[in-house]
Amino acid sequence: MDREMQLSFRRRLLQEREKLTGQIGFFDEQGQSGLGVSMKDSVSELSTYDNHPADLGTEVFERSKDFALRDSAMLTVADIDNALARINSGAYGACEVCGQVIPLERLE
Repeated sequence: MDREMQLSFRRRLLQEREKLTGQIGFFDEQGQSGLGVSMKDSVSELSTYDNHPADLGTEVFERSKDFALRDSAMLTVADIDNALARINSGAYGACEVCGQVIPLERLE
């Protein structure tokens, strides 16, 4: 892979990384309902244990969904960091297991 192609992939990876880190920050800092705030504080209840378990069902579901989306973004950022390290070392574009060249269509 030529240097120009590597730079193109590097730019795209950095753009995607920036977008994902913004999403991670958004999930963590959504005002009073962010993942950085305890469940009790985010729903303004004295306790998250109520008489009926469905009372907080929507909040628990949304919070769980936000955790899953944040974790997915964090895993993708880790993969991007690995790809950037491989670009810096000159190993990008080759399979880490067998060493064969990865087709350009797959890298895209």
